[in-house]
Amino acid sequence: MNRLVSRFFEERPRLRDRAAPAQRVLETTLFAVALVTALARHGSPFAPGAALLPLDVTVVLANFAAFAVRMILAPDSAQFARESRLGLGIAITGACGAIAQAVGGELCHVAWVGCLALVELHIIARGLHLACLGVLGERRGNVHLVLTGSFVLIIVIGTLLLMLPTATTEELGISFVDALFTATSATCVTGLAVQDTPVAFTRLGHWILLALIQVGGLGLMTMTAFAATTLGSGLSLGETMRLKGILSSESLGQVRGSLAFILYSTILFELAGVVLLFVLAPLPGTPPAGAGDLRYVSDRLFAAIFHAVSAFCNAGFALHSDSLVSWRSAHAAGIGVVMVLIVAGGLGFRVHQDLWALVKWRLTGRKSAPEDARPWRIEVQTWIVLAATGTLLLSGTIGMAALETGTGALTDLSRGGSAYHALFESVTARTAGFNTVDIAAHTDAGLFFMIILMFIGASPGSTGGGIKTSTFALAALALWQMVTNSSQVAVAHRRVPHRAVESALVVVLLGAIIVGASTLFLLATQTVPLRDLLFESVSAFATVGLSTGVTPHLTDGGKLLLCAVMLVGRIGPLTLMLAMASRRPRPAFEYPSEDVMVG
Repeated sequence: MNRLVSRFFEERPRLRDRAAPAQRVLETTLFAVALVTALARHGSPFAPGAALLPLDVTVVLANFAAFAVRMILAPDSAQFARESRLGLGIAITGACGAIAQAVGGELCHVAWVGCLALVELHIIARGLHLACLGVLGERRGNVHLVLTGSFVLIIVIGTLLLMLPTATTEELGISFVDALFTATSATCVTGLAVQDTPVAFTRLGHWILLALIQVGGLGLMTMTAFAATTLGSGLSLGETMRLKGILSSESLGQVRGSLAFILYSTILFELAGVVLLFVLAPLPGTPPAGAGDLRYVSDRLFAAIFHAVSAFCNAGFALHSDSLVSWRSAHAAGIGVVMVLIVAGGLGFRVHQDLWALVKWRLTGRKSAPEDARPWRIEVQTWIVLAATGTLLLSGTIGMAALETGTGALTDLSRGGSAYHALFESVTARTAGFNTVDIAAHTDAGLFFMIILMFIGASPGSTGGGIKTSTFALAALALWQMVTNSSQVAVAHRRVPHRAVESALVVVLLGAIIVGASTLFLLATQTVPLRDLLFESVSAFATVGLSTGVTPHLTDGGKLLLCAVMLVGRIGPLTLMLAMASRRPRPAFEYPSEDVMVG
């Protein structure tokens, strides 16, 4: 027996290499089967659960066996089990659920349904991870292509899910173009809608939208890679290197920590938002008389979850036909919670991590340590983001209050209410998409001012869009450098590399070109005034979601164009260009320089 064990440990590396292709085939097969059975179970009104039971049990047991084989063949099985506690728990839970289903009984059946859902979620997450980081990354090795492909993949899946008969209230469902537009808007956390969200979709449709918003806000690769590291699949060296570029980590060793910080900080913000909105925010429509009814509590909890996720991800989808206009008079505190979530989601996770390092240092009480011994230093990007965000929020509030009070959308409000909702408009124009006043009631000056705020957008590495606050700040600093005849762009006693300034100017130019081209196309194909189409184009590019009400009235061609604009705005125009760029090496020489007249 000892000889067999010793032989196994000697042969384990070879067995692991030989089992890798078979493991990839098995995981791909499980992903396909789990996705098909899940669609059949939730997408058919006949609920063919009994017919799918043998296949479901096979998938659950195969997943358990695959996890066990990975753990046995791992270089250090104990360490693998510790790092993959969540995946191990799901695999064991699924197996226990299959046993409970075999025992029988209503309680056992309920337990089996829950266990099956967990296992399917695990398998689908791993399958999407393989599709994004594995297939796309190995084909080209282009981080930008992987990022673009991941959003396209989730949009396609979301479109198919929204076309399920049980996802909409319409008997024949919604059209392909409307499903594609809605899936793109949710995945790109935009909020533009061609259907009335609370009316056109069922609870299943709302869950699908919620999942698309969450995945689109954080990024499919971020979520699936975190699932791979915690559920027992792990990341290859190539996948880790691609994630390093996507997450802007300084080293490969920081990738896992960055993934964990993004997921845990998201859960913290959204959970706090759920609790506060559950207490402060109303349900869509009129609540029933029995406020203690379980269905009422369930609906109110779902509404809190939906709005908290939509606000933190800067999506702008709401379960009210009028967005948040119905909250304006009686639920000002709920609007305040939404504002905090929008700003938190729009700052960017790198800024969160930098500020958290500062908070941890302060909490340790080691303020007297030498400056060079401190483990943190506020990054230049954090300074730029915080300064730009504060400046834009303050100037946006003053501007909206000045332009809309008396003659515009804020006319009927008190002085305090006008200032409060001007602040909300300044916040929501930074890619959030909620509104507490009628957007169509704004003056032309107010709409144009909102266009400027929308075009700038949120911060890099966040859930928002736009050209980003740091891009705007660097472009403004470059202008100041020219005016003052300075030799460099500096922030917080740090010199900003010339390459970063060039990239900022390119992003501003590309954004203006995209908005201009899309507006021109819409003007040529739609019978809508210029101001509404320009507002719609900027809203789509900046993934804001605010609209003057023309979105449902666009032709299919206009809707498809805005789908493309939303996708470009979410991933970034520079990222899209780099994804399509040639991978051929550049020539190893430089041409002679010659001045060109400018201006």
